[in-house]
Amino acid sequence: MLEVGDLEVFALTDVVGRLPIPLRQTFPTVPEADWPVYRDLYPDTFWGPEGFQQGRLGPTVIRGRGRTILVDTGIGPGASALARRFGITGELPARLEDAGVPPESIDMVFLTHLHPDHVGSNVRSESPEPFFPNARYVTHEVEWRYWSELAAADPDAAEHVVTSVRPLADLGVLDLVTGGDAVAAGITTLETFGHTPGHTSLVVEADGKRLLVLGDALAHPLQVASPRHHSAMDQDPERASATREMLVPLMTDERTITSAYHFPAPGLGHVADENGRRVWRPLELARA
Repeated sequence: MLEVGDLEVFALTDVVGRLPIPLRQTFPTVPEADWPVYRDLYPDTFWGPEGFQQGRLGPTVIRGRGRTILVDTGIGPGASALARRFGITGELPARLEDAGVPPESIDMVFLTHLHPDHVGSNVRSESPEPFFPNARYVTHEVEWRYWSELAAADPDAAEHVVTSVRPLADLGVLDLVTGGDAVAAGITTLETFGHTPGHTSLVVEADGKRLLVLGDALAHPLQVASPRHHSAMDQDPERASATREMLVPLMTDERTITSAYHFPAPGLGHVADENGRRVWRPLELARA
């Protein structure tokens, strides 16, 4: 747990999965000569001599000012197509229990975007009821419009939306926001489009400190040094790169702490300058 001003921030790890995808394939614009540098800097993102990808899924909880906000809900209990594909099961309920954050205490679930590894624990697997019974679920209106239209036109291509997001709209617990909206006291939305059409981050201001909750706006710490290196998962690579170029100066500000969903545990950290290169450095956190 980390204190940011008057707020408690819990960096959770839903799962760490070893994916049969070489990082060279995920980040195709990285020169071959740079990979040894990134392996040395960020060894927890690699596995095996071939440089396959080891990925963390990291929801964040922000608690204080009378609110408990969960940002993203992981890959889910294993029934989703993505979880079955990679043979992994999310552990978000157990990690919330470890942190002392019962599901019924959460009053907002903010979804940075609607990729399947961010919405998996939205609803209960046995029935289309919200897993967080007292929460309003929130996402950007552009993101919802894109995925809901895709789910209507091609349900198989958006199975995760059909099973894990559309039920929230049907139950009347899904709220839509735009950029710059205040979702709670001192917490505003920041449009970080590109990874998906309506990808949105949160900016938290607390007692002179700033917390950026980025979702997948940056997918790997190598993008701190080179924001133009896009991920193969970015739906609009040029826009995603422009978004990162906007974000990195904010991350470099000494008063800023950043939460990045796929960065190595704990996923909370800051940007430092080492030997003329911007690098990501994680924070040492107290146990909740």
